[in-house]
Amino acid sequence: GMASTIACYPMDVLRVKMQSSALVSNNSGVIGTAREVLQSGGIRALYTGLAVPLAAQAVYKSTVFTVNNLTEQLIKEWKDGENHKRGIPEPYALTSFDHFISGCTGGAVNAALFVT
Repeated sequence: GMASTIACYPMDVLRVKMQSSALVSNNSGVIGTAREVLQSGGIRALYTGLAVPLAAQAVYKSTVFTVNNLTEQLIKEWKDGENHKRGIPEPYALTSFDHFISGCTGGAVNAALFVT
């Protein structure tokens, strides 16, 4: 999530710099590009524009977890209602399969909203 974005973002910045400098035929490689970026802007230059990917991760993760929790609640309420109809008073305990279905639903909704 956010930790991987923070850890990998400098490489993405260097990739973009190398791609844009390839148009000007300045091919200094990863080390040379990193040296240029650090000399011109310091360590902060490696994190230029990081706010947008972090915000995207926040929205992505919150969507997955919210849909997952809502799906678990719906399954539990439905199964509690079914158990109540059968005269079983104990609250329903979610199974591994219920958690699997909830996770799949969270991922599917996230994919439908943000990937397509």
